[in-house]
Amino acid sequence: MGSKMGDLIDLKHPVLLDGGMGTILQKLLPHYKGCPEYLNLDKPEVIIETHRDYIKAGSHIIQTNTFGGNRVKLAGYNLQDQVEKINYQGVRLARQAAEGGALVSASLGPTGRFMEPFGDLSFQEAYEIFAEQARAFSRAGADLITIETMSDLGEVKAAVIAVKENTSLPLICQMTFTETGRTIAGTDPATFVHVVEALEVDALGANCSGGPKELLPVLEEMSRITNFPLSVQPNAGLPQLVAGETVFNLSKEEFARYGEKFLSLGVNLLGGCCGTDPEFIKTLKEKVSGKVPQKRNNPEYTVLTSRERSIYIGRGFEPAYVGDKINPTGRPLIARDLKTGKMENVCREAKEQWEAGTPILDVNVGMAGINQAEAMYKAIQGIQRVVDCSVAVDSTTPQVVEAGLQAFIGKPLVNSVNGEDKSLEALLPLAKKYGAALLGLVIDEKGIPATARERLKIAEKIVERALEYGIKRKDIFIDCLVLTASVHQEMVLESLETIRLVKEKLQVNALLGATNISHGMPCREILNATYIAMGYGAGMDMPILDPFDIRIREVIDVFRVFNGSDSYARDYIQKYGGKKVPYFYQGEKEGKLRKGEESGETIFSKIKKGVVNGEKEIITSLVEKALEGKASPGEIMDQALIPGMEEVGEEYEKGEIFLPQLLLAAETVKGALKVLKPYLSDEPGRNKGRVVICTVEGDIHDIGKNIVAMIMENHGFEVVDLGRDVPSSRVIEAAREYEADIVALSALMTTTMNEMPRVIQGLDREGLEPFIMVGGAVVTADYAQEIGAHGFARDAQGALKEAERLMKEKRKSKK
Repeated sequence: MGSKMGDLIDLKHPVLLDGGMGTILQKLLPHYKGCPEYLNLDKPEVIIETHRDYIKAGSHIIQTNTFGGNRVKLAGYNLQDQVEKINYQGVRLARQAAEGGALVSASLGPTGRFMEPFGDLSFQEAYEIFAEQARAFSRAGADLITIETMSDLGEVKAAVIAVKENTSLPLICQMTFTETGRTIAGTDPATFVHVVEALEVDALGANCSGGPKELLPVLEEMSRITNFPLSVQPNAGLPQLVAGETVFNLSKEEFARYGEKFLSLGVNLLGGCCGTDPEFIKTLKEKVSGKVPQKRNNPEYTVLTSRERSIYIGRGFEPAYVGDKINPTGRPLIARDLKTGKMENVCREAKEQWEAGTPILDVNVGMAGINQAEAMYKAIQGIQRVVDCSVAVDSTTPQVVEAGLQAFIGKPLVNSVNGEDKSLEALLPLAKKYGAALLGLVIDEKGIPATARERLKIAEKIVERALEYGIKRKDIFIDCLVLTASVHQEMVLESLETIRLVKEKLQVNALLGATNISHGMPCREILNATYIAMGYGAGMDMPILDPFDIRIREVIDVFRVFNGSDSYARDYIQKYGGKKVPYFYQGEKEGKLRKGEESGETIFSKIKKGVVNGEKEIITSLVEKALEGKASPGEIMDQALIPGMEEVGEEYEKGEIFLPQLLLAAETVKGALKVLKPYLSDEPGRNKGRVVICTVEGDIHDIGKNIVAMIMENHGFEVVDLGRDVPSSRVIEAAREYEADIVALSALMTTTMNEMPRVIQGLDREGLEPFIMVGGAVVTADYAQEIGAHGFARDAQGALKEAERLMKEKRKSKK
């Protein structure tokens, strides 16, 4: 844990990182509009001098000018063929400046694209992009690498694995968090910590974001759950444009005061990000000099995660279990999905299990006649689009397991290895590489032993080999194996005894596939529930079970009272107090809890549900079915698609869902509109207005602009997207050509905000009078008012509401 960092630098005292690079370059080269990283080649003396200023200020580690040096970002400047040269030179300049007086950390930033399943960037492509940069860093002689300003946990995983496989350098990994305490993709600090801990980075933390005040609670949460070295590099508050200059709202003295607060949390590495400069680092050094980071001694937790949340396993936590329903055996609809690759029923099954409270889903694609690796990848991608669960990747084939591990954003469970050498050699390296927990079965080439003592020997072998690979005890589960009571009655208690031995002798997690006990027996629910209760009594940490079995759910409810996770039995009393029947019964047979399809569900409600759930695979067929049933395109829009997007928008604004789900819903509507488009043009009053949208000249950031364009189009606006880095002359030309009702301008950098008033002035000179909307990370409502814009929006939902307000105002003025 952090051993490379500990060998590199003394972490018992505050380690000072440097501050912002981009904002300094903007001040030194105010008229430069090119690629910041290209300055490594074009203006090396400026970069060297900036590094030296930080070293003089007290930085122990300086970070290279390579943040946007990946091929995706460089392609925005047609520099994608110079990745090696730019990144190599970035490290060499820092080394020249350091002259042994500081360590050089190579900066690796995000691609600016979203990972699958919410974007188009695959794990493999992301891996190759980051590996290319990492190799250049290593060849140039970097001391360590800092992955920073990441907001997508999937991209973090790809970057960490790429760095670790292509270099032997120590690694700091930092994400950026919003004022909600989560990343824009919805990941909370704890989940980030658990994922990158399992990937074994050398230090972790947060950077950029709003400022030290916003990052203090983020680091506080991290400090409570990890003993890894922690790093923080906040912005100097929020940027503002004052008299044409970028000004951040936090002084160096205010910034430095937070240094002691971070040290009190046990933060080891301190620095700055946007808006900070050598004077900030100098003042920070003066404030923390002689202070010592608070020592942390947190317990280790057994955790699986999704993209957004962590599932803690063990005493005192909510009982975790694995739902067993995504399996083609005896399930023809699941089997059909795996053959066709559409995953409609896989996603529906996942959704039902999730709604029943299942935190972890077993995903098994084992059937003949298909590419199982491809099926596993698609199944897990589909599942992540509709639910926020962790998964157990259920296969013994290495290629299939690896496909699942690449597809999943979070920390999953590999299900499973066994005691055979070939199984251990094939799958242990994969679990270690991808930071997954491991499930080992007490079976080997001789079969399942009859006694608990013999099963323990296999478990000992699995644990010993897993530890050799660097997998921690907390991440090892042993399946003590359950045979059917109808055939192997004498072995029923041996499985429970195996649990006791595994817990006592090996100190790892014990699991049971409990519902195997009842195969071939009547009233299986009674046997299953009783055996799970006995498993809990023996020390079982987690069962694999049927999540719709009511009697099992009753056992879990009772166990929650007994293990303390249902404090004062509040939930138990609320659910069962005064009730004869604790659950409603629904499904094929008594004893099963399923929501199923609501009776009387209309085609419109199905389409709306498809939008809310982001069911891209089935939305086109639902719309086609509605059209075949004589529904008009307008009815489909007004009664299904628009209400669905409105519900998604409301959930997004409340923080109940996050940007990936918003994007997925928008993509789903986009698929529906492809079917409806030929018909909608015939319907009067369907077009809400024409919007010309772009990112202004000098700014190549376009993710936010693309989202706004998609959301507006899905809500009935005709959108003309001019792209990014668009000159004001082209915006004016397009406004005239398309007779725009609204011109929407986006800027992510304070240096490019000045292009917005130029566009407005140009439109005025040409006598054009569209409404002007502005937005972007650095744009404020005050700035919008100052430059004469008619509307301002913080995000895509706000942009939609503002556009609708402006068009409503226009229609009123015509009356």
